[in-house]
Amino acid sequence: MRARAVAILIIFSALALLPTAPAFADHKPEPPPAPELIRQMRDGGLVLYLRHAMTEKKPDADTVNFDDCATQRNLSEEGRHVAHTIGEEMARLEIYVGAVMASPFCRTRDTATLAFGTARIEPRLISRGDPGNPEEQGRLPGLAALLSSAPEGPGNAVLVGHSGLLDLLTKVHVDEAEMAVFKPLGADKYEFLGRIRPEHWKAAALPR
Repeated sequence: MRARAVAILIIFSALALLPTAPAFADHKPEPPPAPELIRQMRDGGLVLYLRHAMTEKKPDADTVNFDDCATQRNLSEEGRHVAHTIGEEMARLEIYVGAVMASPFCRTRDTATLAFGTARIEPRLISRGDPGNPEEQGRLPGLAALLSSAPEGPGNAVLVGHSGLLDLLTKVHVDEAEMAVFKPLGADKYEFLGRIRPEHWKAAALPR
């Protein structure tokens, strides 16, 4: 019995030295948006940051030409469908959109126009996904200004961009076609209210 106990102890000790499994916190499903978040979006005055929809499985070219989509990673057919659906669902929920601004990449412009029918190119939304790059760091004040500024006119402002710059500035990560909702407070200040994943739109109901 003593020899068996020693053997078991050795096995457990060996297991303890194995690499631990990766944490799955980032892969937990996000809960559907609370009715209060939908209500706030219907009231307007917010900044809605939408990451471009799903893309092809290929990288951007080493040198990207914003006027040539062939040099870029573009929306997949699924992404085009999802972008259009987001616009339809927001209209169903009576979430009104004012100014729509998009990074000049084709995938962000296409997401904006498929969802909302229009887009104004906004260079401050450009992100290369390289947090250590001084150029990327230099864009942070521009994004802070966009998130903290009240929408022009009624409805909500929509920013269609990428994940890297938002993550770097706010520590709020968005997957493709995921929306993060911010309340602008002025003077480069804002409040994160919540996020909506693409699969949650159809389940969202009009607040009573």
